[in-house]
Amino acid sequence: MRRGVVVCSLIIVYVIMSLTGCSSRRDYEYLQSVDTISNVCHDSAYTMLETMDFESLSLRNKAYYALLYTSARYKQYLPIEDDSLISIAVDYYTDNFDQQMLIRALMIKGGVLSDIGFNRLALECYKAAEEIIDTTDYLTCGLLNTRFGELYQKSYITNDEDIARYK
Repeated sequence: MRRGVVVCSLIIVYVIMSLTGCSSRRDYEYLQSVDTISNVCHDSAYTMLETMDFESLSLRNKAYYALLYTSARYKQYLPIEDDSLISIAVDYYTDNFDQQMLIRALMIKGGVLSDIGFNRLALECYKAAEEIIDTTDYLTCGLLNTRFGELYQKSYITNDEDIARYK
């Protein structure tokens, strides 16, 4: 535990020191660094994103920020009132044909929609991600099927689809 905190702190210091500036390229590099640490230290990633000025970002960086910020809030179980921010990312990655980022955005949007009670819309997001996912990416496919299973289970659907998805 202590080692993880030290590693997160070192990464944050490195990112802040190496990426000061306000250019679009530097913003993108900063967001990539936040993305890199977000799985290990999502609370630190959230704090780093809080320091950014969303309005000053380019459209590409706004989409990336929206994905990372919503993901960080979701991972910390912070309340998300609506899907407007993550929709920026979904729309951008749909229009710019970035399949990997679109899958991530759709899965996060599905989670957000499910949490705020829109299970049918969440299911549509998961199905859209399922249509474009690379079936050799077993980790993402497994996560997607787990989300399907949870959603079917939460919806009290009695067709055993949740069991099939978990398997």
